[in-house]
Amino acid sequence: MSTRHPIILVLALCVGVGVSAQAQNTTHSAMPAGQQTAGAATPGEDEREALGILSAINTSEINAANLALQKQVQGGARDYATRMVKEHTDNNQKIAKWQPDTSATGAKLQMTKGKAELAKLQKLDGHAFETAYITAMVKDHSDALTALDNKLIPQVKTPPVLEHLQTTRHHVADHLSSAKALQATGKNVGAL
Repeated sequence: MSTRHPIILVLALCVGVGVSAQAQNTTHSAMPAGQQTAGAATPGEDEREALGILSAINTSEINAANLALQKQVQGGARDYATRMVKEHTDNNQKIAKWQPDTSATGAKLQMTKGKAELAKLQKLDGHAFETAYITAMVKDHSDALTALDNKLIPQVKTPPVLEHLQTTRHHVADHLSSAKALQATGKNVGAL
């Protein structure tokens, strides 16, 4: 008789768990898609394209900064390059969950632009490289602000993606300000 009670208890527990799981699934699927999982909003195709462009911008900045570090820039330029690698890598990691469309035309154009700039920088060394690198950072971050303001942010409607792009805009403005400050020191003034 005592062996029946544990078996009945286990069966009752299994049935209870099964009913509870079914109730959760029914409730979960009855919710609108945007409320099912907090922060799991799925961006649309246009938004994924905008994120693809942002990813391409990040990747171009990372590549240029890594080149600067390989060419052993010093002082403020080195600090700036180190910061660019860290912050643009962090940004790419944050947007990965939204599956940026890096194969979209805008992203491909941005990558082509970044590769052309990198090719120009690779030909330079020493002070000429450092000057060209900082000048490129001023131009790139100015262009990135324009893209964020005129194309990327207006294209996005999903709240968490929009919030991320607005935060990114503040970071890019800070990157631009820092690059301009380096350029203004007189040690890093020049053109690519």
